[in-house]
Amino acid sequence: MALAEVIAALDGLNGQREGVTVNPAVISGGAAPNIVPDTAVLRVNARVKTHEDARWVEQALEEIRWRISSREGYDLMVHGGFNRPPKPISAANQALFDVVARCGDALGLKVAYQATGGCCEGNNLAAAGLPNVDTLGVRGGKIHSSDEFVLVDSFAERAKLSAVIMLGFAQGHFDQALMREGA
Repeated sequence: MALAEVIAALDGLNGQREGVTVNPAVISGGAAPNIVPDTAVLRVNARVKTHEDARWVEQALEEIRWRISSREGYDLMVHGGFNRPPKPISAANQALFDVVARCGDALGLKVAYQATGGCCEGNNLAAAGLPNVDTLGVRGGKIHSSDEFVLVDSFAERAKLSAVIMLGFAQGHFDQALMREGA
């Protein structure tokens, strides 16, 4: 029951700070339906826009941990943490995104930037000073929720967009100097 309370508390963090999403994603525990489990594990995915947001999530998680662990018979442990830095938009990243938007315009597609607080290899690349645009994949909505969806007709359009972007770079149509950090 304590884990159910943790999940509810984590879900309650959603909507408290713009751009922060917390997804209690994977639950495991117990051995048989007729035995009260002595251990349960919850894996969580949290997405943030800033380092301050990450600290806020970590502090909230520590408060939840303390609240549960202060009860007799309960011991809540937290392992891990944020393994990707936030990815703010730099001038070089904006220049690269502008290229993507122009390629979309050429195909009649409106490509709009939407921060997700995502955590992928793009975050590590940006932290190392390499501009990148990730998540060029399919369109959809309600990311990180039970109502998340994908629009099937967007598979082909996004493949075309990726091809046009790569072709434009291969043919030298874009000023790559603008896409260097510090340029």
